[in-house]
Amino acid sequence: MILLENITKTFGAVNALDGVSFEIRPGEVHALCGENGAGKSTLMNILGGVWPHGTYSGSMRRRPKDSREGDVELCFRNVHDATRARIALVHQELAIIPDMPVIDNLFLGNEMAIAGILSRKKQYSVAKRHFAELNIRAPLQCAARELSIGLQQKLEIARALLNDPEVLILDEPTSALSTDEAEVLVEWIRDLARRGTACIYISHRMDEVFSLADRITVLRDGRSIWTRAAARTTPDEVIETMVDRPTADIYAHHPLPPGPPVLEVSDLKVSRQGTPLLDVGNFVVNEGEIVGLAGVMGAGRTCLLRSLVGALDHASVEGRFRGPHDEAAGHAPRHPAEALTRGLFLTPEDRKLDALFMEDDLATNITAASSERYIHAGAVDQQRLNAACNAHLASYEVKAAALSAPVATLSGGNQQKILFCRAAEVSPKLLLLDEPTRGIDIGAKAAIYRQMEKWTREGWSILWSSSELPELLGISDRIYVLAGGRITAEFKTRPFRDADIMTKAAVA
Repeated sequence: MILLENITKTFGAVNALDGVSFEIRPGEVHALCGENGAGKSTLMNILGGVWPHGTYSGSMRRRPKDSREGDVELCFRNVHDATRARIALVHQELAIIPDMPVIDNLFLGNEMAIAGILSRKKQYSVAKRHFAELNIRAPLQCAARELSIGLQQKLEIARALLNDPEVLILDEPTSALSTDEAEVLVEWIRDLARRGTACIYISHRMDEVFSLADRITVLRDGRSIWTRAAARTTPDEVIETMVDRPTADIYAHHPLPPGPPVLEVSDLKVSRQGTPLLDVGNFVVNEGEIVGLAGVMGAGRTCLLRSLVGALDHASVEGRFRGPHDEAAGHAPRHPAEALTRGLFLTPEDRKLDALFMEDDLATNITAASSERYIHAGAVDQQRLNAACNAHLASYEVKAAALSAPVATLSGGNQQKILFCRAAEVSPKLLLLDEPTRGIDIGAKAAIYRQMEKWTREGWSILWSSSELPELLGISDRIYVLAGGRITAEFKTRPFRDADIMTKAAVA
């Protein structure tokens, strides 16, 4: 249907794409896999008209449905040219205007007019029919911010589908979604392909890739390594090709002998306005351990982690708590600042919403919990602060243009590393990590696993939650399983079996 041949794109001295070839067939889902920086988004931005013809070398051709006609070269000047060629690109970051009604977001840039006058009646009629065909249940007049993230993502895709594209490019469409929302969206995309829409799907989630894709192309360092039918490869093979090393190396973990307890919790119960949220009883984290929390969506993992640092709004936390710096058992921290003084630090599940100041620079984000140590005689010692921050950036291998760059300019993996820099600034005895690898590529994940092990060798302990069972089983020394707000099992002996974990996670 469309063939990209020998595409090369440079940014200064950097080769973002180096002779990449890629093809899409009618009605297929073609997954494009690779680490951040492999060239996936650059390639799709060329196909979607973001990078115009002449800014890259190589060719794009389209084969007409009537095979007797010759191929047509595609020379897009902009996104509108690609749209007219029935190619739609949905970027990873949502382009929804939160305070604008759903219907206006749907027709944004594609408004309908009669005799040059905006026709809201026509837009409403088309929107109702369009949403019905796509099985989207959302009120057209409410503000887009009132929709769930899953529905906002569907709204974005629905806008792309208004022009009836033959090719739909989806860049990490589920990265910000819950597991349930992602499953619904994946089924929705599968249905679009059945109707004949060709989908190019970019995702780090191997379960989604293999449940959706007909074929898979792997990019590495700007080059296309191979294209194979999904049925003729495996997740491990895709991952190993992406990172150019065996998966055994990615999940390599060498546990330390556990030391004395750094966290002891007894009879922990959490409620909000009289509604029980958790009743987990007793658990412990020992010095030098990596303790995993397993469970399905809604099991209580995030609630548990946030309750331990006083980050649950309007919640009542009962039970006895003895943290890393506590001489005797008492109450749990009442707020995150108190948790810091008692040796606990949490990196939350939604780093953009709950942890990072996206428009502020890296230095501000790194020292957000420790800025007072750089104040001397009432003024900030900027030289000492910058030196400390640059040392952290080097230690955690953060790829950034400058310390003054906004954190929003970083990749997801590097944003997560900024939180690790912040943690290093306060040097907690117990680090709590909630979904630390969500939305980042496998190479960045491997770096996080290595860092977790390094921390335990430096005397830290880790309590962490992950929805990705392979990494939880591969990196944890012990695992607690939660279901319905309760701990249903504790697994102490490696190697762990996913079937055992899931059996206990499914307990009613």
